[in-house]
Amino acid sequence: MKRKRKLLAILMSLAMAWQGVSFANADELASPASASTVTSSTETGSQGSPSEEDIRAEQAKQEAARQAAASAINATTGKAINVNANAVYVNKDNTAAYNNEEIDNYAQFGVSVDFTVPEGQTPKAGDSTTFQLSDSLKIQKSDSFQIKDGDQVVANAVIDAANRTVTLTYTNYVEQRSDIKGKFWLSLQVNSDKETEAKQLSNSIKVNNTSDLAIAGTINYTGITKDKDFDLVKDSWTNFVEETDAAGNKVYLIRYRVLVNVGARTNITLKDTLGEGAFSYYSSDEHPVSIRKGVWQRGQYVNGNWVADEVNGKNFDIRNSQKTGPATQNTALEAQYKAAVGKKTFTLNLGNTAADEGFEIVYYAKVDGKPVTNFNYHNEVELDSDGAGGKPLKKEYNVNVQSAGGEASGDTFKIKLKKVNEDQKALAGAVFAVSNSDGAEVGRLTTDANGEAILSGLLRGDYTVKEVQAPEGYLLSDDSYSVKADMFDVAKVATLTVVNNKAEAKRNLYVTKKWVDAGDKAQSRPKQVTVELLRNGEVIGVTQELSQANAWKTSFSNLPKYDENSKAYSYTIREKAVEGYAPAISGTQELGFTLTNTVSNKISIPVTKVWSGKGDHPSSVTVRLLADGKEIAKQDLFANNNWQYTFTNLERSKNGKEIQYTVTEDAVAGYTTKISGDASTGYTNIITNTKNSQNPNDPGNKGGGNGGSATPSRSNNRGGNNKSNTPGSVLDASREPGNSQDKAQGKNGSVLNASRNKKADGSVLDASRSTSTGDNSRALQYLALFATTGVGLLAWVLAEKKRKKAEK
Repeated sequence: MKRKRKLLAILMSLAMAWQGVSFANADELASPASASTVTSSTETGSQGSPSEEDIRAEQAKQEAARQAAASAINATTGKAINVNANAVYVNKDNTAAYNNEEIDNYAQFGVSVDFTVPEGQTPKAGDSTTFQLSDSLKIQKSDSFQIKDGDQVVANAVIDAANRTVTLTYTNYVEQRSDIKGKFWLSLQVNSDKETEAKQLSNSIKVNNTSDLAIAGTINYTGITKDKDFDLVKDSWTNFVEETDAAGNKVYLIRYRVLVNVGARTNITLKDTLGEGAFSYYSSDEHPVSIRKGVWQRGQYVNGNWVADEVNGKNFDIRNSQKTGPATQNTALEAQYKAAVGKKTFTLNLGNTAADEGFEIVYYAKVDGKPVTNFNYHNEVELDSDGAGGKPLKKEYNVNVQSAGGEASGDTFKIKLKKVNEDQKALAGAVFAVSNSDGAEVGRLTTDANGEAILSGLLRGDYTVKEVQAPEGYLLSDDSYSVKADMFDVAKVATLTVVNNKAEAKRNLYVTKKWVDAGDKAQSRPKQVTVELLRNGEVIGVTQELSQANAWKTSFSNLPKYDENSKAYSYTIREKAVEGYAPAISGTQELGFTLTNTVSNKISIPVTKVWSGKGDHPSSVTVRLLADGKEIAKQDLFANNNWQYTFTNLERSKNGKEIQYTVTEDAVAGYTTKISGDASTGYTNIITNTKNSQNPNDPGNKGGGNGGSATPSRSNNRGGNNKSNTPGSVLDASREPGNSQDKAQGKNGSVLNASRNKKADGSVLDASRSTSTGDNSRALQYLALFATTGVGLLAWVLAEKKRKKAEK
């Protein structure tokens, strides 16, 4: 029994220790603070860290989006342009709105479409928009027309009657205008093959085979109507027939038809006359005259076969006397017509007719040239006969050309110019010539009392602006100014500000001489030195003497600032050689020059600060002098030392090797730094700081406290509430979040890098200690707790055993 108790106590201790370890591991694997639902130290709520699969999927998605965007950019020609549009029914010639009059299967009506091209579509020449009619509507014939803005073609339109489409193909007009607005109209009929019954017919137009555009209103359609009884009919096809004649010319034909059903008559004559206009009778093998005499019968064609229906038949057809087939042609009467070809009138002697007999006469008239739109091609026919009961009949018919058409407009652009002098004062009377990308002058600008001028009516494109006359007292600028198409703002205005320089503008240039020769202990300093003036790098024969008498200071006065082309002169100085001394020059023509002479066994390094760009700049900067890459001195530059300094009395060599000096500048936020001049150029060391763009999205904006670098320093990423790893964010390939403080804490859902085994201080853990959270403190606590409990229990068992033994 005692052995059993002892063994049981040991087993219990081991079990409790193992349970402690299990609890600790369970905490690591299923704690509420695990990687899937971490509560951040900087914000509350859960955050999800993406898996490797999530990351790859997101990267693939982004790459697909990038490629799609690139494809869209590259697809600059031949693309479908979606438009905003509305459509309404109109009368057949688009002169008035349709007013719900009855429309039968022969009648024509129109549809008018207004459309605008949204700015985001950015159409190019060759792009197109297709409008497709529903199959309830019919276009009489294929055709083409132009949509124009005045004399400029905006789009070429092609009508495909078989497919019921109108396709607009844009010209380069749309590249030069914005807010394109257009309109076109078509003459249509109801498609009686599709629609046979009377109804209020609603229709739509499909745009680019995607969006449906409803046509406002409905058509009051009568269905297929029954032909009325008649005595004399004169009509025509509503569309011209095209043919190529023997000479290869395209001719336009009007197809006329005359139907005679006057009952029993004798000695019938029919006279046909064409009205004003350049057209005459015509006949050819393809379009001959056809004159048939027969018996009129009601019925209709079904699948190409005539089916008689004397009571309810909707149509008439002229049949042979037995009504077993169509009437045959009368060649004698056709010969009478052919004799009139080329004329404007003919007369047919039709002879006699019985009560049920009649005639069908089909012939053509040729229009000289292309048919004139909205001109009435008038034709009339008169029928007479013998006998008291045969009263004369007269019918008229006008053919009015109703071709499709269109019109459009687009916005134009403006160039606005502002002319000022160096002090930003407005200047009147400056004249500028504006030329397009082909070099052709498109207009001139003359500035008013406010220094402003505007040139309107321009197409979108690239322009060059050049001054041709300067304001009085100012120099004519030789510069040309470019206006690019992308410079026009949302108001379609591109603005230029041009500065003119005064013809007599002068400047003064100051020079100060300094000596670095231990106070002239060697007494080798000359009594005076000569300084030469250089203009645009060339000696112009102007010198000044510096000596003790003028305290080693002088100036070059009343120097012209600009040349005859208004270009600013660049002035510099140089010293005529002084034996035993080496010169170093700092400064600019604006700041003045400091000429430092150093004894020849030593060297001086000048530094000059230049600010470029408008606006305020820092009140000081720090420059550092490095010898063979090691800093040996530094200096602040500011207004009081005229933004220039010379590091003096420097050694030329060390251990027999020439020392290489360099100058650096501490980073200046918001500026890009450029340093010119090194050992090979004489250590001029001009440090130019150029102000960066204020637009944070501008690629040129390289500001920040990192010396203009485009990549921010990690040392700047240690702020308090940095939330670089936000919910749903995708980490880079290493899966290492950007916030170093978050990594140290191992919180807010951050995912460690691929090794996943870093301590808070960045050192690498042993592989056996790798965790999901990077925090083992609680596991060790639980293990220690349960181990202590087990040891205590074992100690109690042993003490109890010893006590009982002592009692015995």
